[in-house]
Amino acid sequence: MIIDLKKEQMNISEALFIAKPHDTIILDDIIYYEKIVVDKPFIKMVGKTNTTISYDDTASTIRDGIKLGTTKSATFMVKEEAHDFYAYSITFLNSHEKKTEDGEQAVAFKSEASNTYLNKCKFISYQDTLYFDYGINNLIVDSYISGDIDFIFGSADLVIYNSTITSRAKFNRSYYFAPSTLIQNRHGFVVYKSLFNQDGEIKSYICRPWYPSKQISPVVPRLSVIDSEFVGDISLDVIKMREYHPDYHEIEIINGDFDNKKKLNKIDFINKTLDYYKNIEF
Repeated sequence: MIIDLKKEQMNISEALFIAKPHDTIILDDIIYYEKIVVDKPFIKMVGKTNTTISYDDTASTIRDGIKLGTTKSATFMVKEEAHDFYAYSITFLNSHEKKTEDGEQAVAFKSEASNTYLNKCKFISYQDTLYFDYGINNLIVDSYISGDIDFIFGSADLVIYNSTITSRAKFNRSYYFAPSTLIQNRHGFVVYKSLFNQDGEIKSYICRPWYPSKQISPVVPRLSVIDSEFVGDISLDVIKMREYHPDYHEIEIINGDFDNKKKLNKIDFINKTLDYYKNIEF
């Protein structure tokens, strides 16, 4: 079934309430001020040029007397059971305006599911913009991601292909990635043929591995950046998030070096991920 929000005069939450697996929700070319949770599998959302989903919660927002925390700050959440979620041409925005260096975590998009596919989307916030946790076989393609502190993070496997990743730091530091890859997830974050740049002149670092204190399963932070371009004051050094954190991680930046075995293995993984989604139509 196709649910056209403009035609049906619905908001996104109302459409999700009646939607069934394999339904498509067509969004209008407007800003939706909603906080969204997807908890059904095989849901597809299709936006237009300026379609935006916006909210401004932070980890410190108090609701019913309790701080939300990082996960519940998310403007848009895909729950673990909502596997095979697909979105096209949607901006996911956490509109909280950061005012100090030690600002709040403010997630724009979080997925806990596997097989999440996001095409021609934008993800915009400051700290903790894009949170991919637990799942595998996830893909972001032809998209834009921006933030400042640890703004792509989590324990999942995720391929980012042909996309732009922008540091928009307002203060004196920026870190693109903070992987906390579950040991059973073999790849972590894999970035291929993408552009890293900056909105401003504040020095940015590619990665600082994250070892969550409350994580039950073992983690080995994993990040591979392959055949990508770096424009601006961007350090490829791996920075410790905490002095007491361990030194084990698998962080690699590979440009050229066509005989590199690790690179060939990662490209094989990337191609398999792209092939999985090649017949998805929006």
